[in-house]
Amino acid sequence: MKRFHFPLGRVLDWRRTQVRIEEAKLERAHAEVRRIQGEIEAVRTRQAEAARALLQDGSATGIELAAFSGFTRLAAEERARLSAAAEAARQRARRQAEAVVQSRQKVRPLEKLEDRQRAAWNIAFARQSDLDAEEAHLARLAALRREPES
Repeated sequence: MKRFHFPLGRVLDWRRTQVRIEEAKLERAHAEVRRIQGEIEAVRTRQAEAARALLQDGSATGIELAAFSGFTRLAAEERARLSAAAEAARQRARRQAEAVVQSRQKVRPLEKLEDRQRAAWNIAFARQSDLDAEEAHLARLAALRREPES
């Protein structure tokens, strides 16, 4: 009996490849969110370090206070810009997650069809194997009966 062949195997392989591509895009989207979150934390850390340095010195001049005030304003603007970018990246990640789900939904019916066809092939293969074994056994019995006794 010939080996199992799923006629839609190439389509199934292509759809599985599409799933992997969509999953890779999703991972990149999550990485972008993590990168932006890291930038937000870096801005917070720099601002906190600048405040600590200003307070540690204890004798800040007016110029240093004005510079710190400007830095604080710029840091807040940068955090707001990064927060907006992070939210946009999270939305892209959510849309990409939906694309992954949709691509997986296109694979499932083909996988189920392949499983059903493979199960049917396995049953047919087992039947054929049983028939072949039975024929071989009967052929041996017939050969034994035909042998002249010595």
